[in-house]
Amino acid sequence: MGLSLYRKKRNFSATPEPKGKTPVKKTKKKKLFIIQKHAASHLHYDFRIELNGVLLSWAVPKGPCLDPSVKRLAMHVEDHPLEYGTFEGIIPKNQYGGGTVMLWDKGEWECEEADPVVAYHKGSLSFVLNAKKLNGKWKLIRMHGDDKTWLLFKVKDKYAKPLKDFDITLKKPNSVLTNQSLDEIAENYTRVWGKQGEEKAPKKKSLKNNATKKIQFKNLISQFNLKKSAFPRNIFPELATLVDKPPMQDNWLHEIKLDGYRLIAFKKNKQTTLFTRNQNDWTHYFETIAEKINRLPVENVILDGEVVVLDKNQHSNFQLLQNAIKDTKKDPFIYYVFDLLYLNHISLMSLPLIKRKEMLKQIISDKTTILRFNDHVFGSGDKVFKKACELTLEGIVSKDAHSAYLQKRTTDWLKTKCIKRQEFIIGGFTPPRGSRQCLGSLLIGTYNKQHELIYNGRVGTGFTQTSLQSIYRELLKHKSQQMPFKNPPPASGKATWVKPVLIAEVEFTEWTTDNALRHPSFKGLRKDKPAKLIHKESALPIAKIEKSKKRKK
Repeated sequence: MGLSLYRKKRNFSATPEPKGKTPVKKTKKKKLFIIQKHAASHLHYDFRIELNGVLLSWAVPKGPCLDPSVKRLAMHVEDHPLEYGTFEGIIPKNQYGGGTVMLWDKGEWECEEADPVVAYHKGSLSFVLNAKKLNGKWKLIRMHGDDKTWLLFKVKDKYAKPLKDFDITLKKPNSVLTNQSLDEIAENYTRVWGKQGEEKAPKKKSLKNNATKKIQFKNLISQFNLKKSAFPRNIFPELATLVDKPPMQDNWLHEIKLDGYRLIAFKKNKQTTLFTRNQNDWTHYFETIAEKINRLPVENVILDGEVVVLDKNQHSNFQLLQNAIKDTKKDPFIYYVFDLLYLNHISLMSLPLIKRKEMLKQIISDKTTILRFNDHVFGSGDKVFKKACELTLEGIVSKDAHSAYLQKRTTDWLKTKCIKRQEFIIGGFTPPRGSRQCLGSLLIGTYNKQHELIYNGRVGTGFTQTSLQSIYRELLKHKSQQMPFKNPPPASGKATWVKPVLIAEVEFTEWTTDNALRHPSFKGLRKDKPAKLIHKESALPIAKIEKSKKRKK
C-alpha cells in the first residue's frame, strides 16, 4: 500500500498528474470514498477508498449495482494520491488515462472489521458507504490466486434494489459535483490536467457563459411590451383541431405529429416538474428529462412538448413509449419541445408563435439527445403532409405562426392525420378464445353530446402477450356489474363489464354507417387525459376554417 507503483508507472516530466504527498496514516474511522466515471479507451468506474493516506483503487467496468445477487468485476489498480479525489474534467488524449473524468459519487466509507488494513490484505473488505448515490453495506472480495481480480457487490439491506427494477448507473448517470453528463463535461469542462497539473479551463468553455451570451431577449420583450408576471401554478395545453386537409397559406408552419405523451415542463429555480394535459405530475416517470431541464441556463422556464420513444426508423412509437415507462432499466425517452411559454419572470404566451420558437431554439441545444427542439417547415402544407404520409408517420400539426398561446382547443393549431386514430373508452371485454390468454376483445366507445357512452365496436388485434397481461390486470381493478353503454354491444352475453375510466388508443381504417370501426387495432392505454373528454373525432373541412379566419380579419 502506497504510491510507489503509481509513481513508477508515470513519467512526471511528461504527465500532468499529481505525484502525491507522502502518505500519512489517519486513525479516523470514516474516510473518503469516491467513484470517478472515466471515459478513457474504455468507459469504466474507478472505485476509490481512502486508507493510510492514499486512495485504494479498483476499475469496475460495469459500475456498481444495488442488487445483492449481482457481483461486479473490480480490477485492482495502483493506489492513487488523495488529490485525485476531487477532480472532474479532462485528461488530455496524449496523457496517461486520457479522457473525460466525472465525479460520479462522493462520500465516506467505514470498515466493519476492527482493522481495515488487515482485512484488505486478507482480501475481504466489508464496509458501509454513506455517499450521494451509494449507501449501506458493501463488500470487496479478492478472487483466489489473483491479487488483481476482485468482486464488488451490495449486501442485502434497506438500500438494496433488484437490477431489473433499478440500475443506478442508468438512473443516476450524472456528476454529483455539477450534475452534468459525460458529454456535457467533455464540452463544457472547467478543469484539466495541464502541464503544471490541475488547471482551470479557458473561460470560453463555460456552459453558463456561452448560453447567457446567446440568450439576449431584452429587445424582443421591449418590442412587445411584455411585463413581469408571477410564475404560473399550472397551464392547460393548447390543443389542435382535426381537419380534412392541411392549410396552404404561407403564414402556417408545420410540424411532424408526434406519437407520445404531451408534457408541460415547469422549471422554477433548480426544481423541474412535468405535468400531463390532465395536470398529473409525471416527473417520476421521466427523471432524466427533468434533470436535463434543470441544467438549462435559465432561472425559470415553462416548456411545452411531447415525450416519445423512437423505433428503428426514428419514428415516435406509442407502444414502445409505454413499454419503456414500465422497463425501469432503460431511459430511452426524448422530449421534443415545440413551445416556450414562460422565461425567467415573464409570460410569453401573448407573443406570436414564431417569436416564441425563435427564443426556444436558443435555449434548447441541438446537440442534446434527450431534449430536442421540434423544428418546423413554413408553407406548402400539402407537400409536407404528403411526405409525412409517405414516411408512414401519423400526420402533421399546422400552427398559425402569428398566433398567441391559448389554453384550450383552437383553430390556430390544426392536425391532419395520415391514418385514422383516436382514443376510446373501454366499457368491457370478452373472454379469450383458442390459445389467447386473459381476454378476447375490448369493447370500446365514445361519449355523445348528452354524455352517454356509445358503443363503437370491439378491438381484438394489436396486442402482445405482455400488453394483454398488463391490460387485463388494469381491467380487473375496475370490474362492474353494470353495462356502461347506451346501446348494448351485440352478442355480449359473456362479456365482463368495467367502469368507463380506462382509455385505449386505437388505429382503424374508417367509420361504418352504423357508427362502428373497421379493422381496429390496439395501440396502447392512455393515462394522461380524463375519460369524460373522449368523444368521436370528426375532421372539419379546412375551407370552413379558412373562411372563418378571413371573416375575423
